Amino acid sequence: MLRFYLELRVWALAGILISSLLLAWVRLENGNAEAMALTDTLLRVPISVVVGVLVGALVAVLSTRESHLLKYFKNR
Repeated sequence: MLRFYLELRVWALAGILISSLLLAWVRLENGNAEAMALTDTLLRVPISVVVGVLVGALVAVLSTRESHLLKYFKNR
């Protein structure tokens, strides 16, 4: 279970870093007033990434059945 949480954190961190690059680029390329307006909108992107990672992990855990796990470990 610890490995699952570690993997979840890595995916969330990767998504935040990639989306933060977009935020930094917009901030540097636009004027001050435009950058402030766009920053408010773009701050939602990293939050959406983390929510997407959490929902994806939840769906993966809920869709895994015990019979699938038994077949997986039997064939290992």
